Amino acid sequence: MIVSEERLGVLSLLFDFIINNKKIPVLNNGKNLIQFIHIEDLIQFLLKSISINEKQIYNLASDECLTLKDLFLILINSIMSNSIIISFIVFCL
Repeated sequence: MIVSEERLGVLSLLFDFIINNKKIPVLNNGKNLIQFIHIEDLIQFLLKSISINEKQIYNLASDECLTLKDLFLILINSIMSNSIIISFIVFCL
């Protein structure tokens, strides 16, 4: 997910929930993996890649990939919020 100060979208809602000690909903068990990249980092990569004449595959991911639940827990604990994570189970028929 690409993020910046101007492009928080649903993340701003998440931050509001955490600041206000509300329940944080996640689908299933929150074990889905997610990574973020800041728009400035993406722009720097794109500018550097323009000068490369070789065709290669580049990985812009982090060495560490967190689950959504783990990321939410880090955010909750970082400000000592009383928010809790609740799971919604989704069934496909």
